[in-house]
Amino acid sequence: MKPARSISITFMSLALSTRRDLYWREIHKFFDALSVEQFHQATLLAHNLALRYSDDGQLHSILRRRQDYPFLDQHFWLLDDWSVQNAELEKHLMLAMVFRFMAWDLNADIADPLSNVDHAFSPLAAKLQTQADHHSQQIFPASSPFWTYYDQTRESIQSPAFFSDLLPASGHWALPSLSLTAAAISAEKPIHLPRLLETTDHLRLVYQTVAQLASLRVDLRDGRISYPIQRAMQASGADDIKKLSADSIFGVLILSGTLEKICEENLARVEAARTLARDLNLPSFARFCEHTVSLLLQIRSQFGLKKQAAAESAGVEPSRNEPLRAFFSPAVDVIPCVIQKAEGYLLSDPTFREAWEVQQNTFKDFPLVIGQAFPSALILEVLGLHGHDISMQVDAVFEIFQEGEFHYYDIPETSVPDIDAVAFALRMHKYASQPMQYTQVLQRALRWVRENQMSSGQIPVWLWQNDSKFQISPLSVLYGENCATVEANLMIGLIDFDYDGYQDVITACAASWCERWLTVGLGVTAHYTPLFSLWTSLELISKLLKRPIRPALRDDLNRLATQVVERLKSEAVQPNLTPQSASYLTLACLRLPEFPLPFDSAWITRLIKNQQWDGKWLGENIYVTPSGRGLGTVWFASHTITTAFCYHALKTYQTHFEAR
Repeated sequence: MKPARSISITFMSLALSTRRDLYWREIHKFFDALSVEQFHQATLLAHNLALRYSDDGQLHSILRRRQDYPFLDQHFWLLDDWSVQNAELEKHLMLAMVFRFMAWDLNADIADPLSNVDHAFSPLAAKLQTQADHHSQQIFPASSPFWTYYDQTRESIQSPAFFSDLLPASGHWALPSLSLTAAAISAEKPIHLPRLLETTDHLRLVYQTVAQLASLRVDLRDGRISYPIQRAMQASGADDIKKLSADSIFGVLILSGTLEKICEENLARVEAARTLARDLNLPSFARFCEHTVSLLLQIRSQFGLKKQAAAESAGVEPSRNEPLRAFFSPAVDVIPCVIQKAEGYLLSDPTFREAWEVQQNTFKDFPLVIGQAFPSALILEVLGLHGHDISMQVDAVFEIFQEGEFHYYDIPETSVPDIDAVAFALRMHKYASQPMQYTQVLQRALRWVRENQMSSGQIPVWLWQNDSKFQISPLSVLYGENCATVEANLMIGLIDFDYDGYQDVITACAASWCERWLTVGLGVTAHYTPLFSLWTSLELISKLLKRPIRPALRDDLNRLATQVVERLKSEAVQPNLTPQSASYLTLACLRLPEFPLPFDSAWITRLIKNQQWDGKWLGENIYVTPSGRGLGTVWFASHTITTAFCYHALKTYQTHFEAR
C-alpha cells in the first residue's frame, strides 16, 4: 500500500522526503553520463544550487527551506489530494521540474555579468533543458494538449524575471504552472486548471515578494528595482535607486509602515488561496497556506514590527519557530572583491617566482638559465602604477640588471643586452628606493642605445655594439632583430625617464617607427602578441602627442592612432575574447580616452567570470621564447603576469568609474 504523505511545518513528511530523494539518483546518473568537461561544469552547478537554495549544502535539499517556494513538490501534493497513485508519473514530473530549474538557474548565471559562469556552460544548459523535455515526453505524446501549454509558457520561462511591480510570472516563477498543468492533464482533471492556477498564482506572488525582500541588498547593488524597493522609493519620495542604501531601504520599509502593508497584502493573498484550495478540496495546499501565513508573520516579527492580534484572525498563532537561516542574500561588492583577491595573489610572493622564465638544455654548455628580472619588471610596473611600495623589489631587479648588464638571462653569455631590459629599467627607475643610485647604470645602457641607433632612427632589439664584459656564445640564435613593440617599450621608458635629455633619440626613432607601422601594419612587431603590441603602441602615441614634436610627426601619429584604433575595434568583436585580451582593450580605452575606442562592459565581465579560486588568471601568451627542444620557439606565458594585466585593467576601471 502506498504510504500516506502529509505536510508538516516544513511541508514534507519523511515518506515524501524519502521518495523524493530516490529520484535524485536519476540526477546523479545523468551527471555520470556527461563528458568529463560537462561533468566538471555540472559539479559546479550542483554546488552553486546547494549553496543558494539549501541550509545544509546538499543538492537533494534544495528548495526545502521555510522561505522557498516548493517548486519540486507541488505535483506530489496535487496527485495525493486527487488520490492518483502512479510512481512513474510523479518521478517524471519531478525530474522534468528539476532539470528545468537547473537549466534556468544556469542560464541566469551565464547572463549575470558578476557570476563565475560564462558561455562555455551554454551547451550544458541546453542539455539540461533537453533532459527536462525528455522526461515530459515519457508522460505526454506529441498530440497531448500539454505541449500547447508548454509552448505558450516556454518564452516566459526563458525571459528574465520581472522585478518592478508584481507582474505575470516569468523566469523560474513560471515553472510551477507548467508542473501543475502537467499533473492535472496526467490525472485527467484539466477542468480544474483555471482555479488551481489562480490558487497557486496567489501563493507565487507571496513567495516572489518574500524572495525580493531577501534579495534587497543584491537588487540594490545591481540597480534593480524590485517590488519592495519600488514601494520604499514611493514611500520616501526617492527618484533614483543609486541614492539608496540597504540600511535606508530597511528603515523606510519599517518606519513608514510599508513592510506592514506588504505583509497585510500578502496575508490577504494567502487567505484567497486558502479559500480556493478548500473549495477545490485540496487539503495539502490549504495546509501549505497555513505554513505561508506562519512564514509571513515570522518575517514581520523579525523586522522588529509589533505583533498584532490580526494573527488570530488569520487563523494561526504568530510563529515561534527558530529564526530563518540565511534569509537575506549577501550582496558582495564584486569588483572590489575581485581586485582584492588579485592583489593578494600578486603580493603573496614578492619574488614573483612563477613568472620567471626557466630554460633547461636550451643553450649549449648552460643546462639551466633563468630570466628573472624582465618578467618581474612587467609585474612591478603595474603594482607601482597603483600605489604599492615596490622599492625593495625594484632595487633587487636593478641589481640583477646591473650585474648582468641588461642581459635577459642570469647567464649573460647566452645573449647580448636587449632594449626591452633597458626599457623597463627606465620605467621602474622612479620606484627605486634611491633612484639616483641607478642613474649611472642606466646612462651606460643608454649610451649603448645611442651607439646602436641606425641612421634611419630605428633601434634594433639587440645592442650588439657595447662594452659589456660578457661575450655571447657563438651558437646562440637571437631571432627578431627588429620589433616595433620593443622600440615602443623603450620610447615610453625614455619619455618617463628624461624626455628632454633624449628627445633626439626619441623623435628620430618615433619617425622611423611610425613610418614602418603605417606601411607594414602589425607585421612590424616580432616578439609580442598582437593586442599587447596594439595597446603599447597606443600608449606611446598618447605620450608623444602630449610633447612638443614636429607637425609632420604629429600628423603621422594621428593617422597611425586611427589605424591602431580600427584594428583594436576589430579585435574587440572577436568571439571568445580572453581575459588578458579584455585587459588590453580596457586599458587602451580607459587609460587613453582621447582615442575613439568605445568601452564595452563585457570586457570586465570576461575578467570577473574567469578569475581563479586563488585570485589569479591563467597564464596567456605574451612574447616569444625558445622552446628548449631543439630550434623551435614557443610563446611564453605566466599566471602572474597575466594576473598583473587583469588587475591593472580592473583597477583602472574602478578608478575611472568612481571618478565619474
